[in-house]
Amino acid sequence: LQAVDVAEAGRMGVPERYVFLRVEARMRAERMLARELARGDGDRAARKVARYAARRVGLPLKAFLLQQEMFPGIGNWMADEILWRCRLPPKKRAGTMNRNEIIILWKEVRAVSRTAMKIIGTHWGDVPKSWLFHYRWRNGGKCPRDGSVLRREEIGGRTTAWCHKCQKG
Repeated sequence: LQAVDVAEAGRMGVPERYVFLRVEARMRAERMLARELARGDGDRAARKVARYAARRVGLPLKAFLLQQEMFPGIGNWMADEILWRCRLPPKKRAGTMNRNEIIILWKEVRAVSRTAMKIIGTHWGDVPKSWLFHYRWRNGGKCPRDGSVLRREEIGGRTTAWCHKCQKG
């Protein structure tokens, strides 16, 4: 990322030093946001998630949730779980979420992360029976909410399992 910024800036006549300072400032801001999200400052965090999404307008929500600078520790199955719990389709573009969807997304990121750390983190047992987790791994798995066969496709470069009926967004 930095090399692309430097090369692009060089073509535009921007000094290299300025580019590195700008990239470093952006990285610092993103680390600070990750800490605020972890602390749980609801409205402030939701506003920052909205600003982050606005900078990644075209990114599908599945890929958006896998952005480690914003959502550290969220992996493939957790992203599917979060989107399923929010009833948001994984292909929906991050920049098209409304305020309510952003707040719900942020709350579910925290809920899934906390449960994963508390229950799953130590021995991969006791995953809540109501979670998509139990059904997402196999072809022909069914949505625990409505019984529909889960769709599996590559979104954002990762295999994604989702319910086309309850995740219409």
